Amino acid sequence: MESVEKSSKLIPSKVIGFKLPAMKFDINPNDTILYALGLGFNEDQLNTKHFRFTYELNDEFSVFPTYSCVIPIKNLVDLFNGCAGIPEFNMMTLLHGEEWLEIIKPLPTSGQLIYEMEFVDLEDKGKGTVFCIGVRVKGKECGTLFSVIYVNLFVRGVKGEGAKSNGILKGGALKKVPKENPFKEVTLKTYPNQALYYRLGGNDPNPLHVDPEMSSMGGFEKPILHGLCFFGMTAKAAYEAFCEDQVDNLLSYKARFTSHVIPGETLAVKFWKNGKNSLIVSVSTVERKLQVLQGEFTFKNAKF
Repeated sequence: MESVEKSSKLIPSKVIGFKLPAMKFDINPNDTILYALGLGFNEDQLNTKHFRFTYELNDEFSVFPTYSCVIPIKNLVDLFNGCAGIPEFNMMTLLHGEEWLEIIKPLPTSGQLIYEMEFVDLEDKGKGTVFCIGVRVKGKECGTLFSVIYVNLFVRGVKGEGAKSNGILKGGALKKVPKENPFKEVTLKTYPNQALYYRLGGNDPNPLHVDPEMSSMGGFEKPILHGLCFFGMTAKAAYEAFCEDQVDNLLSYKARFTSHVIPGETLAVKFWKNGKNSLIVSVSTVERKLQVLQGEFTFKNAKF
């Protein structure tokens, strides 16, 4: 990518609408299987239901839906670096705030995709700025739209110059976690080395999740688990509990990351009904009793 002359301060009018050229992405069974394994599929080697996502010779071999969210990861930095309206900043000050996924059609198991990404909203938060990035994942040849994604990223230290949201950020506002007891709860175990192999299938080489020196720069005592890893693990829990093995049953999933997960911790995943085909979810660490994710799922035909 060609270098651009960066502004000394944020210029909102030069940010909204800035986009990168459509980029190609080769999807293949090796990568999607590695991703599924990184989420915890087939911890039980003989769980044949999981072969749908982990064994390419399975008759119903599919891509787990949240894989869409990992496709644009490597180009997020390029989007920031290429925008003249955003001043230079240390990427270690960038925090993943929210992820919204709308599933239009299941991803193909192989072939070439294209994805388009642009800044669609931003907002001054005083100590920094929230940037909302919109992503559309399509088939390269057929043009079929497979998924729409919105990623909210908070950058500490970048002054927002009073910018107010145009509504996209606020449009994804999550409902509060109910005070009553959840109607279903499951526990998920993470593993001390999970970030090391998730980063491969998750398309995310960020050293923050591997190198203790880099994680220290980010303010963490040790490398933390990728947010999109426990995001995907939570979707796996919802899929197994409510979708009856129908991969196209999950329609949308939006989540806010409220804290970090240390690899090796146990996650308590709690679900509340939110209408006929919708759920509210909250995820907390058992060891620290700290909420790490809050979100909502919608289904085509949920079984609860």
